[in-house]
Formats: sequence, structure tokens, C-alpha cells
Amino acid sequence: MVRTTSARLLMATVSMLALCVSAHAQDATDETPKTTTDQTSDDAAQPVSERTIVLDAISVTASKTGTSVIDAPASISIVDQEELQRRQPDNLGDILRGMPGVEVSGGPRSTVQMPIIRGLTDNRVVIRVDGARANLNVGHKGGLFIDPEVVKQVEVYRGPASTMQGTGALGGVLALTTVDANDMLEPGQNIGARVKAGYTSVDHGMTWNGMAYGRPTDNSDILVSVTRKNTDDFEAGNG
Repeated sequence: MVRTTSARLLMATVSMLALCVSAHAQDATDETPKTTTDQTSDDAAQPVSERTIVLDAISVTASKTGTSVIDAPASISIVDQEELQRRQPDNLGDILRGMPGVEVSGGPRSTVQMPIIRGLTDNRVVIRVDGARANLNVGHKGGLFIDPEVVKQVEVYRGPASTMQGTGALGGVLALTTVDANDMLEPGQNIGARVKAGYTSVDHGMTWNGMAYGRPTDNSDILVSVTRKNTDDFEAGNG
């Protein structure tokens, strides 16, 4: 009889403990949403400038990264300022001479010269000067006349490039970058000038170039270039 009473008492004790644990778990579950709700209310009450907002991570990738010409997935030729000073070109043809797949039409007259890239020219080759397109297919289509003295760098892209350079770049792209005052001024110099003269024997031509440049402020610069060229008639090689 004693054993039966003890067994019943033990079972009653275990049942009470189970009820206590269940009630405690229920209280903890009920309190969790309340804490979250209170925290949300507190965040809403704070000024916007004091809130901490965590955004998802954003990954940005691009293909226009600095790379060498030999590693670029395109056929590109570049003539930099140092090479231009060494060559001392008289016109566009002198700059592009020797580039594979590139010729210049119009003969030695610099006012009518046009690039030919892989056999294509005119509206099938895009010409850009400082990023702006220079050969628009409207109105009178003149040649590309630019004084080599003001050219800083020449880039030639051979092959279709319309997706990057705009419509018409089936043959390729000729991109010219001009100099600015910072390219001409020596360190510590704010103003300068230069005068050059040249002579061509084939047409007894004389060329004069005067350039003045300065940097009035740290955020601005000025460059003015004037070129004059006089030539006589010449006889082509084929008569």
C-alpha cells in the first residue's frame, strides 16, 4: 500500500513539472514577438539620421579596365606624345604611316586626307577628336584637317566597333586626343608660348605654328594654337 501511494505521488510530481516547463516555454514564445514589436516601434520613433540601415551587398563589374594594348581583345595601335615628338609629322598621313591595315587617302594635301581602315573609309570609319565625333554624315563631307602640333595621342581601332563607338564603325575608329596647357607647361610654370616653322621640299611649302598656353587657376587652363601653311603646286609620282 505504501509503494502504491509513493508511485502515485511520483507521477503527480512529474506531471506538475511538465506543466511548469510547458507554461514557461509558452511565456517565452509570447514575449519574443512583443520584444520585436517594441524594437520596431523604437526604431520608427528615432530620427532618420540616427537610424542604422543595413543594405544588401552590391557587386559591380565592368570591362573598361586599364589593360595593356597587347592584352586587349581588339586590334589597336597607339601613337603617344613622345612618339609624335620624335617623328615630327607634317600631316595625318605621317602619323598613320606604317600602321598595319591603315592607309590615308587624298595624297599629301592635308586638307583632304581621310583614313582608310581595312579597306573601308568615309562613313564606315568613325573619327573622334577628344571624344566628339568629327565625321558626321550630313552636309559637306570635308577631309580631316588637324595640326599634328596639337595632337597628344592617336588611337586606331581596326575592325567593327559600332557597339562601343556608335553607328558606322564597320572599318574601325580613329580617335585623336589634343594637348592642353598642362601638357605644355613645365613644373612650376603658369604661362608659356612656342613658335615653330617647317619646310617641305615636294611642294616648297612653309608652315608656321604659334601656340600660347597658361593656367590662370588650379582648376582652369587656356591653350591657343594658330597654324599657317603655304604650298606651291607639286607633281605626283605618276605624273
